Amino acid sequence: MTVAIVTDSNTSLPNSIIGDLPIFVAPLEVHINQKTYLDGVDIKASEFYRMIASDYYSLATSAPTPHAFLNKFRSANLLADEIICITLSSQLSATYTSAQQAVELFNEETHSAVKIQLIDSNTAGLAEGLMVLNCGYWAQLGYNINQISEYITRTKNSYSMIGCLNSLDYLTKSGRIPHVFKWLASTINIKPVIQFSAGDIKTVSRKRGIIRAIDEMVAIATQSIGDNFAFGAIMHSNEEKLANTLLTQLQEKINFRSIFVTELTPVIGAHVGNGLVGCAFYPIPNQ
Repeated sequence: MTVAIVTDSNTSLPNSIIGDLPIFVAPLEVHINQKTYLDGVDIKASEFYRMIASDYYSLATSAPTPHAFLNKFRSANLLADEIICITLSSQLSATYTSAQQAVELFNEETHSAVKIQLIDSNTAGLAEGLMVLNCGYWAQLGYNINQISEYITRTKNSYSMIGCLNSLDYLTKSGRIPHVFKWLASTINIKPVIQFSAGDIKTVSRKRGIIRAIDEMVAIATQSIGDNFAFGAIMHSNEEKLANTLLTQLQEKINFRSIFVTELTPVIGAHVGNGLVGCAFYPIPNQ
């Protein structure tokens, strides 16, 4: 039995990385000045970040519609006999609920002839993206739905994501943080480092200057991964130079089986704006 993976665009996985893996992506929606765009389809990351750098826009996001997932299930079923759907954490979005509704519609349509399993990733962004990629590799190698599902259940809390905002301009413009906080952070050049791991989001440190913040992210990743090999990804929102600096430092410290750099999808950028740099990683367990 062949398996395909369906997921959501919050993963920020570029097509060049997905390649020929059996992965199908349902787009979330980005609402810019009340106009709706399909994330990564109607508007690309580079275009989005140029847009919000020049002016303030009213931004909002919403989960993929059930029919967006349903269409991806149909496409996946043309390729595979069984489907695993991995979504953004249900604590952060209605994406999981939308996928649940799509599973019900798909089962009605197929009379439950196709086995489909829905999994809450318990994470987001490129941490979810690495999980999806690994499952795509397993599916391509011929593992069945039960083997892949067991792997996700066993390992999903091992995926971590760390990030730091170099600029608070957009968060201030959008009202998500008060102007006084932005003024204070700018005056003393404080950069908060935030980690998302095992379903928990927390500020792990505050560093003076972006270079020290990058050093802190490298230290956290190095300590978490240890001597293991790892899969990794570097993420940024219009901060390619800083992303490459982080990449170089991580590669000096950690044995990556693979690592890539990508710009965060607009649906994430709508919440953080320009200026974020960070990484996601998964330590490969020693056999």
